[in-house]
Amino acid sequence: MGSQYLVITVLSNWLVILLISLWLCSKVRLDNFFKYIVLAIFTLHLFVLHQYVLYFNIDWYFTSTYNGEHQMTANLSLVPFHTIIKAFTTPVFVPVYFVQIIGNLLLLTPFAFSLRYLSIANSNFKAVLAMFFTSLGIEVTQLFQTYLSSGYEHFQGRATDIDDLMLNTVGAVIGVLIYKIFMKGFHSRKASITSYT
Repeated sequence: MGSQYLVITVLSNWLVILLISLWLCSKVRLDNFFKYIVLAIFTLHLFVLHQYVLYFNIDWYFTSTYNGEHQMTANLSLVPFHTIIKAFTTPVFVPVYFVQIIGNLLLLTPFAFSLRYLSIANSNFKAVLAMFFTSLGIEVTQLFQTYLSSGYEHFQGRATDIDDLMLNTVGAVIGVLIYKIFMKGFHSRKASITSYT
């Protein structure tokens, strides 16, 4: 029975992310080889992101003991900069804090770059806005998952932190800036080659 739930877990998770990937790919304009590479990395990153931040373990709910004591506030932090300040003011150096900060800062950076470079988003603002709502969706989903799993014994919920939303959004801005620098360099190189020939 457990193996059946495991199959359902794997299929449901990957089917959702596959459909999202196909929908995004349908909006891409591929007119050079480098865009194919970016699209491949973008799609791979989408699957990896889902695996680490949104994977919904259906199998666990059917094999764990339910106690009915759900907690909405478990692992919830709505105070801006609380986690960031804590990382820099803790007397003892805790590497995991900085790994989380850097990880959240860079989490959506490739996505923002890809949205602009692959012409999925037709403006920098829309790319950043899309990443903001993506991050918000991740945090709300993690809150929902934590609430569900808190009703079971030995639950390990995901953290829902407003600082994650802020860092993800700043990371999206970084991705857009990288895109602008990249395109400026690309056009400069193209202009120099044209003038040379």
